[in-house]
Amino acid sequence: MNIAKSILNFALLACCVLFTGCNSDDDSPLTFYGDEYSVRVGVNEGIPFTGGTNDLSVKVANPYLLEASISQLKGLVVTGKAVGRTSIAVSDNGVTPPANKTLKVNVVPMNLAFVVTDNQSGISIFNAGNGIFLAKEGSNYNFYVVERNSSLDKIHAKGTYSFSVEDGRPYITMDFLDKGQSMNVKFSLDSTPLGLLSILQRYLDPETLKDFKNDNASSDGQYLMMSDVTASSKYIRAAFSPVYVLPPSVFGI
Repeated sequence: MNIAKSILNFALLACCVLFTGCNSDDDSPLTFYGDEYSVRVGVNEGIPFTGGTNDLSVKVANPYLLEASISQLKGLVVTGKAVGRTSIAVSDNGVTPPANKTLKVNVVPMNLAFVVTDNQSGISIFNAGNGIFLAKEGSNYNFYVVERNSSLDKIHAKGTYSFSVEDGRPYITMDFLDKGQSMNVKFSLDSTPLGLLSILQRYLDPETLKDFKNDNASSDGQYLMMSDVTASSKYIRAAFSPVYVLPPSVFGI
């Protein structure tokens, strides 16, 4: 399996594996860890549960927004289709009377999370430990920065970004405010692993990034490497965190 497929599978499966429970004990009642969840448009994600029998059924109130199914291997798997709020009715038909659970689900725009591990750029909003979320909200490309140790709904900084490919090399340009100063910075993504670039391509901008070559890709499949095109020593290194999702309040949902 090539590195692109490996990272893509990791991105999708990690969401399910880390967040999905098993219904292995038929004597235990069907139990969810919460009653409200957020999922991203276009991504398969898992909602955790324990207990229940093997005779479970699901029904989505608004199937235009969300798909949901029960998998014996992954549990309750949901896929966001459009931004909005809906609910899922989960029934355990293997008990008498049937046990019913209703889950509220917020479908948020596609957003991919990264945690800064090394900031040599001199840009303070990207300090080590901060989270960077690249989001696609319809036709808008916005990014959000969350400070280390703060809740996800407390946005420290935000701006816009765009991808470009020049001579087969991928770039990201970011516009934002840093310490009240307007900044426009162009970063090379040339050292970002091909697998991670493929994820950006598939979920954020498949048209623009389709022709990148990335011959100089790093062997480390987890890190986004953004190198300032004016000085390669000025860079931001951030670890891909596929299970993090921005809350709906950030998007006004």
